Amino acid sequence: MAAVSFSDGVAVDADTLVVGATEGSASRIHLKLADTWLTHDVAHDSITSVAHHHGLVCALGRHGLVTWVGEWGRPLTPWRIRGRFREYVITEAEARGPLERVRAVDGAFFACGRGGQVYRVQSGSWLRLERGLDPWRENAFLDLDGVARDDLYVVGLDGVAAHFDGSRWRYLEPPTRAHLYAVRCLSRGEVVVAGAEGALFRGGRRGWRALRHGAPGESFWSICPFGRKLYLTSGLHGLHAYARGTFTNVTPGGAHRPLTHRLDAAGDVLWSVGPRSLLRFDGTAWSESAFPEPA
Repeated sequence: MAAVSFSDGVAVDADTLVVGATEGSASRIHLKLADTWLTHDVAHDSITSVAHHHGLVCALGRHGLVTWVGEWGRPLTPWRIRGRFREYVITEAEARGPLERVRAVDGAFFACGRGGQVYRVQSGSWLRLERGLDPWRENAFLDLDGVARDDLYVVGLDGVAAHFDGSRWRYLEPPTRAHLYAVRCLSRGEVVVAGAEGALFRGGRRGWRALRHGAPGESFWSICPFGRKLYLTSGLHGLHAYARGTFTNVTPGGAHRPLTHRLDAAGDVLWSVGPRSLLRFDGTAWSESAFPEPA
């Protein structure tokens, strides 16, 4: 029986979660609807990222597979999911490099990856959004976020960061030369980026200020605002909360604390999706969400 390894998760509401996973050589999309789990097998690719907006789920495969399910403006229910997954392939992606992240921004889905790839992905088609990017630079993009279609940010290896104004990309002065793994937009013009060597910066197009001085050997993989704090995953180092200049380790589990990777929040619940664990935080206490054993 192959062990499950979760790659990403997106919170729909307090009781609904979508996760990408691998189980041995298989890749799957799992949907938690209250106490019911539904599963969709993915052929010929591995799911690296998932996103949700207004009833639609979009899952991104490393080599260009895009998988859709749901109905715009309708809640996710078993009868809107079973047998209704739709797929297509971004045909140029595999030759250009792995795709890393898909995000829902302002009613649309955007994806980024290595090789300078940025796309707007739709149900059945994709559009390259790469005007202004230097094709001679590595542009290994690992994360993307935004508050509007004319206000997007990407970050990646070697501290690369760029902003899209709806027409073209412009490179930003890098806050660090360390790899940047995560970006979250808090509002227009207010961005938090994080990555290797404990990198954590707040700012945007007008410059950056460090929220934390470097921590060699520590990497931040994901950022999520929740309540009045920023939450960050740090792999072996667990979960951290940041507020008003103070970091607090909030990893549950004591001596047996789980590995952490991705974060997402919806309503009054924050989810932590680790390689082997799904943790739910209601603002007071953490609990581990039960996951059905793989077949």
